[in-house]
Amino acid sequence: MGIPQKLKSKVTSGSFKSTLWLLSERMIKMGLGFVIFALIARHLGPEDFGLLNYSIAFVALVASFTPLGLSGLVVRELVKYPEKKDRLLGSTLFLRFLTGIIAFCFVFFFINTNEDSSLANIILFIVSFKLILDCFETFDLWFQSIVKSKYTAVAKIISLIAVSLVNIFLIYLDVGVLYFAIATTVEFGLVYILLFIIYTIKFGSPLKWKFDFNLSKQLLAQSWPLIFSGVAAVIYLKSDQIMLRWLDSEVAVGVYSSAVRLSEVWFFLPTAIVTSLFPAIIKAKQESSSLYNDMLQKIYYLLFYLSVALALIVMLIGTPLINFAYGAQYAEGAIILKIHIWTAVFVFMRALLSKWLINENLLLFSFVSHGLGALSNIALNLLLIPIYGGIGAAIGTLLSFSVSTVLFTFFSKKTRVAGYMMVKTIFDPILRLVDFYKKGRKSS
Repeated sequence: MGIPQKLKSKVTSGSFKSTLWLLSERMIKMGLGFVIFALIARHLGPEDFGLLNYSIAFVALVASFTPLGLSGLVVRELVKYPEKKDRLLGSTLFLRFLTGIIAFCFVFFFINTNEDSSLANIILFIVSFKLILDCFETFDLWFQSIVKSKYTAVAKIISLIAVSLVNIFLIYLDVGVLYFAIATTVEFGLVYILLFIIYTIKFGSPLKWKFDFNLSKQLLAQSWPLIFSGVAAVIYLKSDQIMLRWLDSEVAVGVYSSAVRLSEVWFFLPTAIVTSLFPAIIKAKQESSSLYNDMLQKIYYLLFYLSVALALIVMLIGTPLINFAYGAQYAEGAIILKIHIWTAVFVFMRALLSKWLINENLLLFSFVSHGLGALSNIALNLLLIPIYGGIGAAIGTLLSFSVSTVLFTFFSKKTRVAGYMMVKTIFDPILRLVDFYKKGRKSS
């Protein structure tokens, strides 16, 4: 069954344009952002660079609670019920601001009770302002729902260019790590200021948004599994850097972060593709189950082959890339990069799986998935980091992603269909080779 013409004209074109904008933004960030990242790494050295990345990872871990699992849920509701826009956005903004304040207070309490150096605590305090600013990500949810992610892309590009120039100037002045922590926080603030301005110009004043207590209760009643799954997801994304500092050293964090950045910089691809296609996926489910399942399988194929191609390329150029980008002091990161890059296979498919769980109202399984990933990653880090350092952290991350993305789906009949799709996708190259071999034998 083909996609209905009405569905094509209304969604597909917008999704394609939105994907291009997101990809453009991420490509610019991948290029310019990586250059600045490498220059800062060279300038600060592994120890101070590790301290900065530890603070960013710690705040990201705390920030995993603040979205309240509302992002995909609110986008879904905005697509289905656009007439509720002001109440949905107003309620989301208020809830995220409240949780941001709570998270900021938690970091402040942590700073005043731990035994880190004063510099480490000051850096953590500065970066933690992101927790409050993140509530303004609500604007992006509206842009996603109307397939206008180009506005978010424009805001991020402008912010990236501006802060990159600031960082270059800071390197020229030969300043310390503290100033780069300030620049990191300023970048987030500038993005949200620009989103506010764009929304006001294009769609009117956000002062029309209203907090709706009953609607907030309904959203939280649905999103609570996503709250915990979001926390668990960040644990297995960022716990490696945090545990490396606790179990090894700040230098180990610096080397590991440099390698992981070269791996994770590509992870925007599945997010951009799936985020832009999500409204089309929702509408495909409303049209027919065959159209819906066919679309999902084709997207899985696309994401898988993109990730494998990426991993193979990085395997070939990983060592010279590390040496060229960061210098000899980060040379140990090459093997870490070559291991960590294979997490892309699961990260790419995970992007679609997460949206599928939301669309199927299987939010509890999102929590189960991320929970298993977090627990396995922590256990593997405790086992492997003391022995292998950053290499052990990379192995633990790879194995935990396989558990949380594919293995968990076979624990329940409700999620098994997604597991079969992913397994079919992973074994597709082998099946194609077998089929090619059989056809060759028949023809001979």
